[in-house]
Amino acid sequence: MIGRRKRRLRLQKLYERVRIHPSLLQQLTGDDFNALVTAFTPNPDNKLADNVVRVAVQILEDLSTLNSLDVQLTKENAETLISFYRELGSVDRAENIIKHMLNAGQKPSQETFAAFISLLSAGDRLEDAEAWIARMKASHVWPPSEAAVGYMVEGWLRLGEKEKAISLLSQYPGDLDIVAHASEHEGGGYELLDAALDMFAKNCIRDWRLNDARKFYRRRRELGLKTRHIINRLLGKSLFTFQTSVAHALLKDTLNCGDKEGHRMVAKRLLTWYMSREDVKQAVELWEAVNGAEDVLGKELSSDLMTLLAKRKHHVDLIRLYRQYTTRYPSAMTLDLYTKTLRGLVRSKQHTLAREVFADLKSNLPSIGVNQKVLLPLYSLCAQTGDIALFEEVLRMNEKAGQISHNALTSLISCYITACDTTAALSVFKKLASHVFNPDVVDFNLLIRLTAQQENFTEFSKILGILEHMRMVGVSPDESTLRTLLDIYKQGHIRDELFQKLLHDPGASKADQIWINNIALTRLMALTGPIRAAKLFLDNDRGALFQSTKGDKIEADYITYKLLIDGTIKSLRSMAMAQRLYVNMRSQGLKPSREIYHQMILGWARKGRLQRARRVMAEMEKETGVPADVRTYSMLIEGFLLLDRVDLAREVIDQDMANRDIKPDKVMLQRIAKQAESAL
Repeated sequence: MIGRRKRRLRLQKLYERVRIHPSLLQQLTGDDFNALVTAFTPNPDNKLADNVVRVAVQILEDLSTLNSLDVQLTKENAETLISFYRELGSVDRAENIIKHMLNAGQKPSQETFAAFISLLSAGDRLEDAEAWIARMKASHVWPPSEAAVGYMVEGWLRLGEKEKAISLLSQYPGDLDIVAHASEHEGGGYELLDAALDMFAKNCIRDWRLNDARKFYRRRRELGLKTRHIINRLLGKSLFTFQTSVAHALLKDTLNCGDKEGHRMVAKRLLTWYMSREDVKQAVELWEAVNGAEDVLGKELSSDLMTLLAKRKHHVDLIRLYRQYTTRYPSAMTLDLYTKTLRGLVRSKQHTLAREVFADLKSNLPSIGVNQKVLLPLYSLCAQTGDIALFEEVLRMNEKAGQISHNALTSLISCYITACDTTAALSVFKKLASHVFNPDVVDFNLLIRLTAQQENFTEFSKILGILEHMRMVGVSPDESTLRTLLDIYKQGHIRDELFQKLLHDPGASKADQIWINNIALTRLMALTGPIRAAKLFLDNDRGALFQSTKGDKIEADYITYKLLIDGTIKSLRSMAMAQRLYVNMRSQGLKPSREIYHQMILGWARKGRLQRARRVMAEMEKETGVPADVRTYSMLIEGFLLLDRVDLAREVIDQDMANRDIKPDKVMLQRIAKQAESAL
């Protein structure tokens, strides 16, 4: 799809250069024009392709005005042009073309008349449409097609003229035999409309006129007729052909029609589709749109979405959904769901949020119990934070669940390393190696880190000794081993060799590649500055980081954006680049954390941009689901004080905070008063 778009763009630029020179345009043959039109002909009934259609219209209009005896607008060209006018809603231009055809003795096809009548109907010109039906008969294009009759019936019903719609169906039954079908039932008019609208909708779906089918859905809904089967068929075809815009339009239709059952059906089907493709950005946007005050998606789909968010480490939306889920379904959290949520938060380095979920888990332990799986992310939390007290608490839970696992001791080693207690860490490793378990690759990776942390470490021989011992006991180094070594050897040939091994390792995961990118970007920032590093990142060519990967895109995660925003936001001169990163991050479906939002608020405040800072604050509240608090406003005030704008700082307190009944921090009030005095 991207390749086709690029080819069209190149072809459009080439044609624009040709058409400004009449002599060059005259040299194009009929086959050239037809090839150009074909290149710019999108799938029918695609509202997202209007710009492409406009190019095709321009080509055909140029052909119609071309002063050439050899190359002229043919009947087929004219009918194609009318179909394009229909896509764009250009009723007057379509009418001019069809009149020109009739005056030239050309007989438009049934499809062309139907396209024109659909335009008239959409513009509420039903009397004109009936007059054109009469002209069809005079032109011997008879009887009118089912599509033409359907568009007129839909138009009359949209205007509330039910009797005129029934009369039209009786007058022009065509070969549909719907009158005969309706006569078999009592209440003929109602049955006639039911049968006709059902047939019109199904035929539209069959013929790929999906947005037209939506019109017949709306008319059936207004008449109180069954619509579930129409929704089901329409959804199936739109998703099967990746026309999700039609599905979203149908979702709005169900809402506008008050069709709660249909709305729930479309929302669930659409969310299931996005989750099957792991399209987190679209899935979250849909969840935000439909699952607010009312429970549209249900417990099962919400649980599945939470699992996906945890897997993809989208911690901002994960914690929002978690809080909604636990509020809406207080007793629905299972041990498995707690495990996945904790794992997602811990892997995202969101330790405070992980502790929040852990506290909820502890309160529910009597009813759901505990197992070894849920302990793993908790041990990881201990290892990442170096929190010995937390480890002891998790260990007590482990004792109740069964035997102390290997993972527990590995976590304790990492916990001591993070807490910089190398002696205790080494003691646990020796105990693990000699009494309890055989050390695995994770334990040896920790031992490498532990060795590097010891005082006066300069020799590579110690690390080589560990690697040699791993070989002797049959433990192979993994990607984590290489990452650990990269953390130790930040420059020189050893670092370069490790980079190359990870870059070209077929077993390296996407997370491994992102980690390498983050290391490279961090070092690039140190060498060239944050603005240069951010620009290369936004150019999205990995070759700027590693020459052997030229042409590859730069995979990124939350950490990538955070380290770049952290670097660029320090200087007022690079605030524009920080904003570009912030916008790009959100466009990729990655939600900034409150920490990043606070940094952006502080940055705009330091530039005196109060309204811009307020806008970021509003985005934070919308996307995190958590209102601004004293800390948020303190960031805003801090920025204004650094700019020496006491007036703006007071405006925030007197207006923004007062309107929300948020009391300012006493220390901040004292700073404002002191700075105001010094300005006198």
